[in-house]
This record gives sequence, structure tokens and C-alpha cells, in this order.
Amino acid sequence: MNNILFDRKKAMKVFLSQPMRGKTHEEILSSIREVQEFLTKYLDSTNIEIIESYSPKNKSKEPLVALGDSIKMLANADLAVFLDDWNQYRGCIIEHHTAKIYEVPHISVRSENGLLKVVEK
Repeated sequence: MNNILFDRKKAMKVFLSQPMRGKTHEEILSSIREVQEFLTKYLDSTNIEIIESYSPKNKSKEPLVALGDSIKMLANADLAVFLDDWNQYRGCIIEHHTAKIYEVPHISVRSENGLLKVVEK
């Protein structure tokens, strides 16, 4: 199934990186819920905590400040999940590179025909 190891006695902290430009608040929150439901099945665990990295207030921050804040949150993650076209957005690309070089376990997930699936481990 997957090769992600974690202590099932404590919540797995998950950092979600997703393109947000052009999305509404509701669309972003919907994506977060979908990923949490997907991970519950994928990891066979209900003990998953999505790190609260999204805030509508971030839209008023300078992009580099918001990115710095998200990298701080990434540092606390047991797993980073990169959603859909993350590789076409600067912030997501930097978050992915950071996860990779600092060895934060990560996966890429894509929505296909209304279903999420892992496309990269």
C-alpha cells in the first residue's frame, strides 16, 4: 500500500501544499477536507492532523513572508502532501524542494475523475 512509517499512538502531522491562486476560501477548505479523508484511507489511520497552514489572512501578506511562515510549519510535519499542479507554483515548488532536501517524508497527490491518488512518493 504505502511505505510511510509513523507512530500510530500519536497524531500524524500533515503539511498540505496546494496552489491557492485563483481559488476561493471554500475551494481551499474543501481540498483540505478531501486530502484528510484520502489520507485516512491511504495511511489506514484516523489519527491525522492537518497543520493549519492556510489562512485567508495570508493573502494580505507579502508572498515571501507567507512562504517563510509555511516553511516553519513544514518543519513540524511528519508528512508533506503536495496537491495537483503544485509543480507550477513558486511557493509549492520551494516547499517541495525544502521537504526533499530536509528529508521530510512527502507524497504528491492528484485528483483524477473526482478521486485522489498518489502520483509520486
